[in-house]
Amino acid sequence: MVSLLLGATLFQTAALNVIADKIDTSIDVLHYEFTIELPDRGAQFDATAQLTVLRLRASPVLRLNLDDAMTVSAAEVDGVPLAPDRWRQHADTLILALGDGVGDTVAVRLSYAGTPTRGLRIGTNVHGHRVAFADNWPNHARAWLPTHDHPSDKALVTWHIAVPAGWEAIANGAPEGVDTIPGGNGRTVWHWDESRPIPVHTMVIGAGAFAIGLVDSSSAVPHALWTYPEDSAFAATKPFARVQTMLDVLTAFIGPFPYDKLVHVESTTRFGAMENSSAIFYNQAAYAERRLGEGTVAHETAHQWFGDAVAQRDWHHLWLSEGLSTYMAALFYDLIGERERFHERLGDARDSYLASEDVAVAILDTSEVDPGELLTANHYDKGALVMHMLRREVGDTTFRGIVREYYRRYRDSTALSGDLAAIASELAGRDLTWFFEQWLTQPGYPVLDVAWQPVAGTDSVELTVREVQRPDWGRYVLSVPVSVVGSGERLTTVRLTNGAVIRVPAPRAPTEILLDPEGDLLAEFRVRRGG
Repeated sequence: MVSLLLGATLFQTAALNVIADKIDTSIDVLHYEFTIELPDRGAQFDATAQLTVLRLRASPVLRLNLDDAMTVSAAEVDGVPLAPDRWRQHADTLILALGDGVGDTVAVRLSYAGTPTRGLRIGTNVHGHRVAFADNWPNHARAWLPTHDHPSDKALVTWHIAVPAGWEAIANGAPEGVDTIPGGNGRTVWHWDESRPIPVHTMVIGAGAFAIGLVDSSSAVPHALWTYPEDSAFAATKPFARVQTMLDVLTAFIGPFPYDKLVHVESTTRFGAMENSSAIFYNQAAYAERRLGEGTVAHETAHQWFGDAVAQRDWHHLWLSEGLSTYMAALFYDLIGERERFHERLGDARDSYLASEDVAVAILDTSEVDPGELLTANHYDKGALVMHMLRREVGDTTFRGIVREYYRRYRDSTALSGDLAAIASELAGRDLTWFFEQWLTQPGYPVLDVAWQPVAGTDSVELTVREVQRPDWGRYVLSVPVSVVGSGERLTTVRLTNGAVIRVPAPRAPTEILLDPEGDLLAEFRVRRGG
């Protein structure tokens, strides 16, 4: 092994802790309780919302997110009704005048109704049956729920979902019972309660006629499949065949599963799948066309730890959700001994990133103000490759320790990239800020031109190394495995600096120099024999 150290520089940590989102830091919602009356026909629904809000700064008003497509008919603060002139709605903001004598913690109750333009999709499914599903990512919850709609403010949530006869309703948390509405023509109310704080964009409901099946009745985590009856046989035998193994393996590697249950739900989500806390939604077309794959299930399951239990505090750090989940989904195959599939998934991530336009920008790109535009190859594919390179940088044992400590420390909370970098440095016993700075704040990747030639009369070769990537991609610190091939192949370790000529022990008759033979690094190598 030859270690190439290129352009070694230590960086400051500020860029790893950037918060670029516009966040209301004056409030912290502690708990939501929603009662949703889903209609028998049409898309207009009635609802009530009760919020427990901690006021972090004194203010005469309380601002929540709620689109003006929802009409508020009544409002109370600490049990006292507000006159209609004490609240107003503008675009996606609801402003409540609190008045005097309001304490640090206030209870808000709202009655409202409307037809959502996004966020809650009420209509027919792929088989022509009527259903209703939330689809909140990234900030569509405000289209149908009064919330503080940002991942930095996690909260508990309780659901009461009234549905037509013959429907079931799923939501976050543990089941709290089902009531039949007296004189309601078979309508029922389904109660769910989430005991852990979760991001608003993962607070969801789903309702319709489902086939419900347990995955494993002996599982420590209640685990079920909710599918349309037409697709239940496919779901049970194909993509979800190893979900219990996924839970067991990821729990052993990362830490305890974060929620009271896990349900995989066929839905109308506009994404391939959505990692809603304890109730993952999968796109119905993938079921109906029989193309939903196990890799998607692994990715969304990994999200329960990273993205849900540990959420990004600012949208620009989305790689902490998507990159880590992409890597954990690949790592699942490595941990169960399917190394070829593990490397295949990493290769797919590399190919996807290199073929994308995202190469031109950094992972932490604060110029993008729309969180919906952050679903890029940077946050998924490059983010996963960064985690793999971190593993190679620190070794398997330390890497597992970093992942476990990051989860333990920030479970039920939020984190920034600098938080992961600090834990990595702490457990590795050395400053790894440079590693995260270069891979997260610089665009592109290193391109190495390496010329080699035997040194006459010696058992060595000379390597001349140059970085030739685009100047705006910056310089990189990179440890590169190098194998000198020939009779009596040599593996050794040296440190090369950009532009230097280094002599490396080698066989008497070297025939080839291999850089990164396992393909672990996000880099391009141009190796040639010098004259």
